[in-house]
Amino acid sequence: MKTNRLLTALCVMALAIAASAQSRFDQGVTEFTARNYDAALTHFQGVLQADPTYDLAQAYMGIIKYRQSDYKTARELLSKASETISGEQNRSFLGNVYYHLGLTHEELGDTASGIAALSSAIHYDPSNVDCRLERAIALQNTKNFDEALEDLNEVLQARPDDLTAWVALGYTQVGLHNRDAAIDAFKKAASLDAANAEHYNDVVTALSAFNPDMSVDTESTERDITEADNVVLPKFPGGTKAMNKIIAENIVYHEKALDEKVEGTVVVDCLIDKTGKVSKTKVVTMLMSVLDDEAQRVCMLLPAFEPATRDGAPVECWVQIPVKFTLPK
Repeated sequence: MKTNRLLTALCVMALAIAASAQSRFDQGVTEFTARNYDAALTHFQGVLQADPTYDLAQAYMGIIKYRQSDYKTARELLSKASETISGEQNRSFLGNVYYHLGLTHEELGDTASGIAALSSAIHYDPSNVDCRLERAIALQNTKNFDEALEDLNEVLQARPDDLTAWVALGYTQVGLHNRDAAIDAFKKAASLDAANAEHYNDVVTALSAFNPDMSVDTESTERDITEADNVVLPKFPGGTKAMNKIIAENIVYHEKALDEKVEGTVVVDCLIDKTGKVSKTKVVTMLMSVLDDEAQRVCMLLPAFEPATRDGAPVECWVQIPVKFTLPK
């Protein structure tokens, strides 16, 4: 009799704990939905104290930690949750867990694991277009262009005006050496976001990728941007030949590069401000650190360009400038 009463008492206690955990979990979800993440974490932590096997609470905590940029903790929590949540009972939610796990891996620099997690997310929730877009960008960055193209076509079928997808498609087509398709994608991005000059620079980048000497003729570039005839790209006085002459006259070949017989081309992105001056530089194709620095120095010395304009008003614009280093004979 005593044993039966003890078992009954234990069952009642277990049910009470389960009910308490469920109540706290529901409160946590409410706070999570309201983006009160600290309050939600307190509830989910209480749930796990009452029931350490409550994997849904662990998953929500992982998502919160991702959103709070605590990626290592997020990875630990989401990895554990992904292993224990039932895919048959919670397919959509498990897809969301893998989606955030993929994003977390990418933030931590583990692109391969990120792609694997995003692929699992799509398996459990094929309707997650954001997940497919993230995977496409990751695939593009790892030069898996054919797979990226498949994902981007799916995304654009669902969201024809997705700006990020069109830009990603442009760079994917560059990777696939489809010049016209790349330019068309960037032009579509420009039409969706006409106020952002960066999309016109993407067209320049696409053209540069198909030009062996990395140079771009401004006039032909402008002809390619037919839908954007209200935009005029920067021009250097005297043209490319005059610019290359000034660069060649000002280059100082570092002794280390001479000793090691290093020559080639450094490609520099230059921000041309509204007055036409080069205001900022960044190297996009490196050669040797001392030569990379010299290429940036020489670009900053260039005389003013005719600035880019939109509807006749000057605007900032990035251009790519190749700086060639040739060993003296």
